[in-house]
Amino acid sequence: MKHGRFERRLVLALLVAALAPIPVALWLANLLADDSVALGLNPRIEQALGQAVAVYPQLFRAKRREHGLRADLLARDPALDAPPAETRAHLEALCNASPELLRVAVSGEGLTTVARRCTGRAQGQRELALTRRSPGGRSVSFVFGMPEATFEAFREAEALSKVYRQLGQRRDEVKRAYFLAFLALLGGWALLAAGGGLWLARRTTRRILALVEATRRVSSGDLDARVEVSGQDEIADLAAAFNRMVEEIRERGERIVYLEKISSWQEIARRLAHEIKNPLTPIQLSVQQLESRYDGTDPKFRALLDQVVEIVREEVETLRRLVSEFSEFARLPNVDPEPQDLGRWVEEFVRQKTNLPEGTALEVELPERPLVVPFDRTLLRRVLVNLIENAVQASEGTGRHPRIRLAVRQENGRALLKVEDWGPGIPTERLSRIFDPYFTTKETGTGLGLAICKKIVLQHGGELSASNRSEGGACFEIRLPLALE
Repeated sequence: MKHGRFERRLVLALLVAALAPIPVALWLANLLADDSVALGLNPRIEQALGQAVAVYPQLFRAKRREHGLRADLLARDPALDAPPAETRAHLEALCNASPELLRVAVSGEGLTTVARRCTGRAQGQRELALTRRSPGGRSVSFVFGMPEATFEAFREAEALSKVYRQLGQRRDEVKRAYFLAFLALLGGWALLAAGGGLWLARRTTRRILALVEATRRVSSGDLDARVEVSGQDEIADLAAAFNRMVEEIRERGERIVYLEKISSWQEIARRLAHEIKNPLTPIQLSVQQLESRYDGTDPKFRALLDQVVEIVREEVETLRRLVSEFSEFARLPNVDPEPQDLGRWVEEFVRQKTNLPEGTALEVELPERPLVVPFDRTLLRRVLVNLIENAVQASEGTGRHPRIRLAVRQENGRALLKVEDWGPGIPTERLSRIFDPYFTTKETGTGLGLAICKKIVLQHGGELSASNRSEGGACFEIRLPLALE
């Protein structure tokens, strides 16, 4: 696929915009990783954690010595050698006096073991058992408690210190991991941005290239060139404007060509009218003189002469009417438009149209709001009269009462006046020539009526078209530009 220079430049610009920040971003990421590692793996924190872990064994040894000294002190009490009942009371006093004591028991020769459990203290405690001798030689067993939470805190501190030491040993690996993660994130985002930019650039440039190609086709004379309108951006607006511009150029070109053709036919009609009109009067006078001067008595010749004179008079009259139509066609007045409500004008036209055949059904559809259009009332009336008369004549051939519908509305930014009938319609092979001068589908007629109508509509800046209705019958559409606000 061929790529334009604009597309290559746009793609290059997007790639540069997407990739240019990467070196600076990586440099900043490296600095950020250094700061983060330096902050997170501070040697002072590692030293403090090591010292904290070392404190716990010292604490445990100190507590063990403390409980040993306390057991020595409690074992020297002479009350431990008393009778069992007194010993039991003494043991209860020891529980009350020593909060960290869990159990205490006294045993000896000839003595049933006397034990005392200090209630409510065993939960969440790690036991430390110590045995001592009383002054009387009895064995005294002490079970002291150490909070289990202290051991848990020691294990957590030890594990945290170990992890921190490992992180410190892998300082460069942590820094590299931070850097690579940021590089992957930034690179992925840059690739995504570059890919999206490439897609957008190619989509944009392709639409621009389509416009360029269509412009070339139009410049070479192809007024059927159009571009696809996609999206809702400025390029889509440009494509739509281009299509409207080409359509207007085509319509104006067709309008100019048709008007030039009509002008040529008008010149021909003017000359024909002049050439035909000049000999008509001498012909008519000569025939009249021949008829008046013959005084013969031959009845057969008189009958033949009267017949010839009548034929000549009829043909001269026909030629006079033809000359009149030619002259009228050649002298079409210029359009003098004035802004006015088209719907109200059509309504007035229908009220004044009283010369329709009996039984004719004339339907009217008018817009709810005023439709202001600049037009010449006299000339547009002539167009509408001609179209309605054609519709009536076409409907009369069907054996039914004529039915005609006039519809006025706004469509595609223009005023639309439709004239529809329920006649036989227009033969398809004649639709393309229906507006040509001197072309007619009637047995009588000059074929100038629709040509005059189209010229008048074109001079209004509008368009007149003919088609066949799907339900049967013909449809003529007059499209006129709206008045500028």
